[in-house]
Amino acid sequence: MSFEPINFSSTRGHGRFITIDSQKRLMISSDIRRDMGLSNLMTPWIAVFYDKETHRIAIQKEELVKKAPVEAKTKVDKRGYFNARSVLDAASIDESRLPVRFYFDGDVSINGERFLAFKLRED
Repeated sequence: MSFEPINFSSTRGHGRFITIDSQKRLMISSDIRRDMGLSNLMTPWIAVFYDKETHRIAIQKEELVKKAPVEAKTKVDKRGYFNARSVLDAASIDESRLPVRFYFDGDVSINGERFLAFKLRED
């Protein structure tokens, strides 16, 4: 039996996704934070929407969204986390299924404004 090298430079764990972890926090991947221009030096606000029909979450920086209600806005910490309890309720996700990952599903228009959409991958 021969040993094979382990590849630590793979892209596993990287990419364009958001995750709701077992502590009920939503984490925005570093690739998405970079794409959105969210700095790890500040704690920006974002607008969050959920589409029950397509089971997708949509997010965008607050400064790029003029028509989102105040209730749809939340602050993201420097690591890209925010409380996901409202998202879990809106999406009717059973906490026993956590963690769950939503993968980038393209751009969507909400009230004429551009958002990044993420769809739950059922494994």
